[in-house]
Amino acid sequence: MVTKVKENTIPQCYSHLINNCIHLIHVNLHDRLKIESIAESLHVSRDYLSQAFKKETDTSLHQYILQQKLEESKEMLAQGMSINQISYTLCFCNESHFIQAFKKRYHITPAAYIAGL
Repeated sequence: MVTKVKENTIPQCYSHLINNCIHLIHVNLHDRLKIESIAESLHVSRDYLSQAFKKETDTSLHQYILQQKLEESKEMLAQGMSINQISYTLCFCNESHFIQAFKKRYHITPAAYIAGL
């Protein structure tokens, strides 16, 4: 699935490295994103990228990736995609993991979110 990266979702107030990292995340949001792979694409070590990301954004790289996937999932729910489709499309381990992450972030289950739309 190809997605268009929204121009306003990538802040340009970070270093070149972090901006490139954020861009890679947004472009590949529907893939299984591994910090090692992102770091390799940017020609830096995993530890260096993780530390630089945390220092500049105040968010861990893992948490940022999860947050972006969960934000995307809200849009997908609004478009009528099933929880199963979303968990598969966004490469969550399984449906249960997606539901738990969604509930932890938004304090509501995806099903309850859909019901409130």
